[in-house]
Amino acid sequence: MVQFTIPGLTAAQYDKVWEELREAGHENPRGMMHHYGGYVGNNWLIIEIWESEELFTEFGKTLTPFLDKHAVPKTQPIILDLHYIYDHSSADSSV
Repeated sequence: MVQFTIPGLTAAQYDKVWEELREAGHENPRGMMHHYGGYVGNNWLIIEIWESEELFTEFGKTLTPFLDKHAVPKTQPIILDLHYIYDHSSADSSV
């Protein structure tokens, strides 16, 4: 699980980055299982679930130029081991 807290990120910047990722053919990054983004106070909070830290790191090489282009404030992600996922469509969601 990866968590980003990005101060000052606007919804317009966030949407533009996703729009350009899709246009460039990166709408389904290899290894990304879930992505959630929204405001928490004055910060943008992003939570992602990845198949592995390696695939997340690999996608970072693709993502960084898009973030830089739209002046997204740089922040260090927090990478956490995921212990459990609840998925209403699955009876057993243990990791």
